[in-house]
Amino acid sequence: MRKSAAISTRDQRLYWQDGDDSAEFVFVDYYVESPFELEAAAVFMAEEQSLPVDIADKLPVGVATDARIAKIVSIAPLPTVSDRLLPTYWLGEFGEDQRRCLAGETFSAGEITLAFPVAGFGANLTHLWSVVYGELPRHGTLSAFRILDIRFPDEVLRQFPGPAFGVEGLRERLGVFDRPIFARSTQPPVALGTGAMAEIAAQVLRGGFDFIKDDELTLNDPLSPFEARIPHMVKRLAEVSEECNERKLFFANIIDSPLKSIERLAFAEAAGVDGVVVATGMQGIEFIREVRARCSVPILAHNAGIDMQTRHPRFGVDYALSIKLDRLCGGDLAMLPGAALTEGGDDAELRRCLDACLGALGTHKPILPILAGGKTSAELGDYCDALGTTDFMLIVASDVDNDAAGLQAGAGRYRLAWESYLQQRESAALSL
Repeated sequence: MRKSAAISTRDQRLYWQDGDDSAEFVFVDYYVESPFELEAAAVFMAEEQSLPVDIADKLPVGVATDARIAKIVSIAPLPTVSDRLLPTYWLGEFGEDQRRCLAGETFSAGEITLAFPVAGFGANLTHLWSVVYGELPRHGTLSAFRILDIRFPDEVLRQFPGPAFGVEGLRERLGVFDRPIFARSTQPPVALGTGAMAEIAAQVLRGGFDFIKDDELTLNDPLSPFEARIPHMVKRLAEVSEECNERKLFFANIIDSPLKSIERLAFAEAAGVDGVVVATGMQGIEFIREVRARCSVPILAHNAGIDMQTRHPRFGVDYALSIKLDRLCGGDLAMLPGAALTEGGDDAELRRCLDACLGALGTHKPILPILAGGKTSAELGDYCDALGTTDFMLIVASDVDNDAAGLQAGAGRYRLAWESYLQQRESAALSL
C-alpha cells in the first residue's frame, strides 16, 4: 500500500473528462466502505493502483504519464454503515485523519467507478486483475471492498478467445435442442473403483440423463486412478450411447497444478472425452484461457474455490463477474451460485449470473448456466419458469439416488417431468 498520499489532492487528471476516449479504458465498478469520505477513498484507490499524479509530476518531460493514470468516473453514495467489516490502518505519519481511520464508528458507503488505461494491460487478464483488484482488498482505508463489474472496450473484448462451443455447440453435440440438459456428477466422488463408478453412470444415462461429469473431488484416487478411469468411462459411455441411441457426454476433471493439468488435458483428449472440468478459483483467473488454447473440446468452468471471493456481499468479487471472466477466457459452461433458486437465494444475483452466461458480451457466444444443489424433478417446471429459459444444465445426484425404484427410474423422472411441463404449458396456452 502506498504511504499516506495527501487526501486533499483533487488534481483534475484524476477525474474523467468529456474529452477522454472510452475506447482506451476499462471501467470497473466497486462497492466500498471507508471511515473517509467516498471521494477520498476513490482517490486512494485510483492512486494505489495506477500512477499517482504527484509522482507523475516528477517524471521527465515527454513521458506519457496520462496514459497510466486511473480516473474517477462516478461516485454514488449509499447510507452510512456502523458495523466495521474489516480493520483499518494507516501507513506513514499519524495525525487526525489517521486517528479517524483507526477509530471510526460510522463508515461512508457507496459505489465507485474507476477507469483504468488499457495501455497498462491490454487483454492480459492476469495483468488487468493485478491492476483493478491487486492490493485493494487489503487497503487500510477501506473497511469493505467488492468488485461489482468490469466493462471492456470492444477492441479489448475482441482479443479474448471466448467460448469455442457455448450453448449452441453443446446442444449440437448432444442433439438436444428444446429442453434443459440433465446431468449427474460422479457420486460418491471417492471410495469407488472405476468399474462401480461407470456402472452407476450407465444406469443414470439409461434413465434419460444426457451427461456425466467427474465431480471436483474425483481426482486421482488409488481406487480409481485418472489414467485408468478416463478411458474406461469414455468406453462405457460410448456403449450406453449406442444402446440408448442417444449421444451421451462425459467431462473429465483435470483440476490439478497448472502443468499437471495440461498433461491431464492431453491425456483426456487422446482418450476421447467430450469435455473437461477446470476451476479458476483454484487454478488461476486466466487458466481457462490456457486450456482453451490447447484443446478442442468444451470446457466446464467449475466454481470450486471461488466462494471465498464471492460469497460475502460486502467483500470480494461479484459472482456474476467471475462467470463473465471465465466466459471471456473460453468457458462453455458455468456453475450458478449454490444458493440459486433456494429459499435463501439472491434473485438479483441470479439474474446477473444468467446475464453473464447468456447476455451479450461483444461477439462471444452465450454459455450454458448450470443449476445444481438439492434440485428435484418435481420442481423442474418451476426452474424453467424462474430462469426464463430452458438453456441450462441441471446437475442432480441425491434426488436420483434416493429413488426407491433405483437410479434408472430416478433419472427417468426428469424426462417425464419435462413432458408434463410441456403439457401444462400447452394446456395453459389453449385456455387463453
